[in-house]
Amino acid sequence: MLLLKPLKPNPFFRKTLDVGFLFFAIIIVVIFCSQTAVAQSGMLTVDGNSVGGVKVSSGLALLYPSYKGGYTSGDFTVSDKTSLLSALSKAKSGQVVFVKGNATIDLSTEKNVIIPDGVILASDRGRNKSKGALLFTDSYDKSPLFSPNSNATITGLRIKGPDQEIRDKPYGLPVSDGIQCNGVKNVKITNNEIYGWSHSAIFVRNSAVAFIDHNYIHHNRRIGLGYGVSLDKGSALIRGNIFDYNRHAVAGTGVAGTGYRASYNLVLPNSIPLEQVFDMHGGSDRKDGTNLAGDSVNIDNNTIYLRDTSASPAIVIRGAPALGGTIANNQIIRILPTAANAGSAVSDVSARASSSVNALSKALPVSDSRIKAVGQRNLILNESSSISRDGYIRQYYVPFNMSVSGNKISSKKQ
Repeated sequence: MLLLKPLKPNPFFRKTLDVGFLFFAIIIVVIFCSQTAVAQSGMLTVDGNSVGGVKVSSGLALLYPSYKGGYTSGDFTVSDKTSLLSALSKAKSGQVVFVKGNATIDLSTEKNVIIPDGVILASDRGRNKSKGALLFTDSYDKSPLFSPNSNATITGLRIKGPDQEIRDKPYGLPVSDGIQCNGVKNVKITNNEIYGWSHSAIFVRNSAVAFIDHNYIHHNRRIGLGYGVSLDKGSALIRGNIFDYNRHAVAGTGVAGTGYRASYNLVLPNSIPLEQVFDMHGGSDRKDGTNLAGDSVNIDNNTIYLRDTSASPAIVIRGAPALGGTIANNQIIRILPTAANAGSAVSDVSARASSSVNALSKALPVSDSRIKAVGQRNLILNESSSISRDGYIRQYYVPFNMSVSGNKISSKKQ
């Protein structure tokens, strides 16, 4: 269901792994070992900055952009399309192309705008509550809008696409990507608001490695597509972002070389109904005769809000990652309807499931017609009788090789 045609099938457990992914895996291990738990105040602060680069109230209202650090000037300062494209064509590695925070630049006639190696494209989002410059396109067939080269940085901007609607079919209109990392390394996408992209806000592919943090990624929700971050033979560290109004916050094709770690993200409760938040495709989706679901999937310390009426799982791994993976210490919170509609069966979710998170890790027959799988593992089973066919965290197909621990389920009134 992803945009790209599946790549050449790979055997399930490969004798050799993609060098780019090994490089990414080493970086992830170093980061994981060198940092302590940094989420504070119910996931409102990550690494000393507001999650998603937004000040969030305790009631989950998004108040205003807030980010420490960033840029207020650069080697090139621009405020219109001509000066922006000119600066990007001249900038060298280490130089900053700064877009004035009050600028609005229409890029509807542009496509595949290159950010050269090591160049920083920046605005001032979050400084003194600035929203940052708005770069946008109204053209449906501009995909991608931006193509960063290796070691490039995109920070402090608003990047708006042409389509925030769900639509009735995936390809009725041309599809669009905001930022595409294609075969490049060490791209940093930090402290941006990215929205309105029918395929993906950020697309990481062809052995690319990206670091995606403190972005507010929303309203990317085309039916059958609609990803905050999508990966196809690419790897990403996805940390400290806010996701809302996406079909999937993060998803991968599951081909060899695909992997991600999603940690300390805040997922607000407006994902598309019946769709999981974090996802990795398996061989059945690609029809390549394998059970492969990428190289590695690690999903930890996220706070995930789900509407109780959506019957949506939080995490679905549709096969077995070659290197396994970890789903740990995530907070999954059902937003209950009004008191008049909230029943005891729903309340039972918190009382029973939270005390037996791992005891329910076992193979179960498929009872959900949407799955069409030979086997299903409900890693955390939803105890609500109204939607008991769905697990909050699920892995499809054998062998089951995900480590699951410390996840908690609770409920909260709207």
